[in-house]
Amino acid sequence: MAKEDQGLFLQQNAADTLLRNTSSLQVLLSMGFPKDRAHKALAATGDAGVQVACDWIFAHVKDPTLDQVTPREFILYACPMGPFGLQLEEFWQQSLVACGRNGVHTSFPHVTLCSFFKCKDENVSKLVRAVTTACNRVCADGTPSKFDVEYFAADNYVGLFLERSAANFLRKLSNAFAEEAQKIADTKVEPHSNKQLHITLAYKFPANHFNKLQSLAKKLDLKKASTWEIRLYSKDPKFGDCEILRVLYPYTPTSESHLQLINGDCIFVGPEDVSDKTGFEGWFYGTSWMTGCSGFFPVSHTEKSTDTDTWTVHKKYSLASKANETDNDQRLSRRYSRGADEFHTSGYSSSRGLLNTDIDTLLENSATANASSSDAQRTTPSLPSNQNSKSGEEPPPRPPKDVYAQVQKPKGAVGAVAVPPPVTPRARRIYIFRHAERVDVTFGKQWIKLSFDEQGKYHRKNLNMPKKLPGRCGGPSDFNHDSPITEMGLHQAFLTGQALKLIGVQISHAFSSPALRCLQTASSILKGLECDTKCSINTDYALYEWMKWSPATLPKFMDVNYLTKFGVNVAKSYQTKVKPKDLSANERCSEYFQRCHKFLSSVLKETSGDILITAHAGSLDGLSRQIQGLSPRPMPEFVNIVTKVPYCGAIVLEERADVGIWELIEPPFPTLTHAPNPHFDWKMLQD
Repeated sequence: MAKEDQGLFLQQNAADTLLRNTSSLQVLLSMGFPKDRAHKALAATGDAGVQVACDWIFAHVKDPTLDQVTPREFILYACPMGPFGLQLEEFWQQSLVACGRNGVHTSFPHVTLCSFFKCKDENVSKLVRAVTTACNRVCADGTPSKFDVEYFAADNYVGLFLERSAANFLRKLSNAFAEEAQKIADTKVEPHSNKQLHITLAYKFPANHFNKLQSLAKKLDLKKASTWEIRLYSKDPKFGDCEILRVLYPYTPTSESHLQLINGDCIFVGPEDVSDKTGFEGWFYGTSWMTGCSGFFPVSHTEKSTDTDTWTVHKKYSLASKANETDNDQRLSRRYSRGADEFHTSGYSSSRGLLNTDIDTLLENSATANASSSDAQRTTPSLPSNQNSKSGEEPPPRPPKDVYAQVQKPKGAVGAVAVPPPVTPRARRIYIFRHAERVDVTFGKQWIKLSFDEQGKYHRKNLNMPKKLPGRCGGPSDFNHDSPITEMGLHQAFLTGQALKLIGVQISHAFSSPALRCLQTASSILKGLECDTKCSINTDYALYEWMKWSPATLPKFMDVNYLTKFGVNVAKSYQTKVKPKDLSANERCSEYFQRCHKFLSSVLKETSGDILITAHAGSLDGLSRQIQGLSPRPMPEFVNIVTKVPYCGAIVLEERADVGIWELIEPPFPTLTHAPNPHFDWKMLQD
């Protein structure tokens, strides 16, 4: 095999190699990357996988510092989560609006557990292991049932100090981490073992802002439920004194001295440029976080960002439950230029995992679990997954499908009535779906021109094109930015609804984005559930996709009367919680998360029972993130996740009333996977 062919073979089979327990480093080395570059890429991306590391290296090929050996700087934080954490996030936004930026707005709510320290790239994986070992060791003796805090303010400081038991626990964890880092990763860490542990709410602010900040801080409910997460972060030390600017609009260089601006990127700007507020006729000189390249760029295409937007998270460890521990949540992506729906997501590289679940068994188990609680009140929280059974014990056998038919009367008890065992109602659930396959992505933007004649009459050109289309006020051109779904899309959604019906799901309320593709998906899911006539769809602009992926103005969405005539059961009396005029074309990613969270929080207060939501790829994360007690994701991480959501991709959230949050659970129905099916040209057989 030729050397070039061998390299291609290794590259194409990297995923299968990983499945055979080969490390990411070994795969990168086998692909021909230098060892230092491989280590550097894995450290910079949080060891998020071979593909992400490759993307990072290829993006940095013109980075003059690519082969410089510069250890990254690391820090260990304890971050509040749950309702208390969300409250602090809201305070961050309120203080920013009320008083402008101060020192805390370069980061997020946290307790610092050690000073910044450096770790060699080749030892980063060992450092991650040190975090896990230290947390397991300290948590083995038990974690505090509650992390109490108390308010404190001085002339130029407002914050919350941890009370004794919580502070002592985190100091013990900090010391344990320092010991394990030295022993496992040969890395010296200075723990905060003798310092007062605190959450800073405001500092480095003008004296005249003190009263306002103090007033906002005193409104915080310090008794709100919370969970805590230990996080290991790193940053590139080369840009320690730089200001971070986030790219708002892409820019293509017109000169070799210019810097390309890419959606989702951040630019490091030196203090000398920042001090000159006018810049060089509106141009700054900076370095791209995503590529490492430097040059002049129009500052009007950027906005001030936080330092932590360019940090990498290497490890997250939940102190609430080891079962919730997650690894390597940071993900980088190089694909930012297009909207999430325009990424093709039907392809897959391996069948491993696709066929490892028996659908009949899965549906039977889910149906049994749901049938017993379908008519019960759904306000009692379910146990967390790690508390369903004691360690080492087999779960109790499932009850028979027909409980009453299986109950036998005691011998001699003529006429006795058998009482079925009591049923424990399960918690409320939210089912969130991405819309089904859309026509314009499948057939291209030219589908309208090819499918409508001069009189505006529709002609179906492919079996997967819609059998019929609704009338539009503006004619066929209204489909330009508001595409329908394909026949396969209708079938995708219908199959999904059937799966929900088979496990006994009963939807009390249905909500949808105003986009036609989402409304059609919701309608087909409800048809599969056989409840489309009795469950109308509430259309809300709050569920529309992130405005950065929308045209300059909102599409001309269909009128309720046209939708009803087309067969979509839309609620005519429902009032959208977000008005079209409230959706800004320059919406930030953080604002999109806030929009989603505000909508869902309001809906949950006004409704009962299970909820169905059909919207966009970003909605799965946008709607679920903060209601779990988690902070909104940085834009690059969000984009990377969104581009991996397939058509009719779904998540399920279940209420945890005991801690005031909702948690993601494994969907109780099978996923839907199908292969790409390109156009077949029969003429090839004529040759």
